[in-house]
Amino acid sequence: MRTNGSLGSEPERADIGMSGPEPDPDALMAVERVVGPLTAVRWVAGVGGEGVFGCDGTWGTVALKYPAPVELTFYHTWAPLVAAHGVAMPAVLAQGQSGERPFLVLEWFPRPVDEGRDAPGRSGETLREKIRYLALLHQTDRPAVVPAAAELPARTAVVALEDVRAALALFSLPDANSLERLLRLSWPRVEGKHLLSGDPNRTNWGRRQDGTLVLFDWAEAGFGHPAYDLAILPGGLVDVPTLRGVVSAYLATGLNSQNPEQWLAWAVTVRLATFLRFLAHWGRGELVPTARNGAKALCRSLPAWIEAVRPYAAPYGEEPLAAL
Repeated sequence: MRTNGSLGSEPERADIGMSGPEPDPDALMAVERVVGPLTAVRWVAGVGGEGVFGCDGTWGTVALKYPAPVELTFYHTWAPLVAAHGVAMPAVLAQGQSGERPFLVLEWFPRPVDEGRDAPGRSGETLREKIRYLALLHQTDRPAVVPAAAELPARTAVVALEDVRAALALFSLPDANSLERLLRLSWPRVEGKHLLSGDPNRTNWGRRQDGTLVLFDWAEAGFGHPAYDLAILPGGLVDVPTLRGVVSAYLATGLNSQNPEQWLAWAVTVRLATFLRFLAHWGRGELVPTARNGAKALCRSLPAWIEAVRPYAAPYGEEPLAAL
């Protein structure tokens, strides 16, 4: 068994159940200072940075993450401010850098919180919890907070021309022509200065033993309109009634004076933009293998979905999603 924090030989890797890419020895040493001698290291994901590993030790389990630059900025500058505002953040147990690779040792959440599986008969309650969490997060753009933290990227519904082209190349010519026609139409402009998760999809939530709900992936954090997060929250090719319910629940947290149909139009537009960017990643070969089936299903269903949601965005249209 390895005792000095280095990966050692292949038999030693097998001893601790390691599979997939290798984390750095320096990072594993930092992990062992938190959880004791390692018993298993498993690769969990390769998106949102170079990788995430679940690390089991004699004292418990942690996540070892090689974060994307945005997420590293978030944890260094924003996470403490957000936590002070009352939004539960993953605990940062250790951090460091191995060569050019920064790493974080984070609190481990054993499984995602899915509305349908978190607690039988409580799916609506879990979704409302997530909405309240996001509403509180979005309030951290107040003047007393924003100047104290580094800037993050803007998150909008504008899709880069190269992303549109990469996405359209995945479709048959008739479908591509139909999609291009729809994208040339006017869609709502979605802009704002609120702090966003950027990716509150259902796989990015965990729950502590005391019941606290925590969003644990911040690789897409940025500034923009709250409707950006609401569009992503339900996941998948969300239907209009579901998205309208999310918007209504969000506005009920204290924004009742807002126009729910305008918010629905913003959310529909954001969802379309995120779908196009996702397909562009696939078209450029940037998706991990586990995401490819979802991309294929999206290609089959996206044209009909856009036709279905377009009437709800059309009354608030201001500009094309991309300059085609």
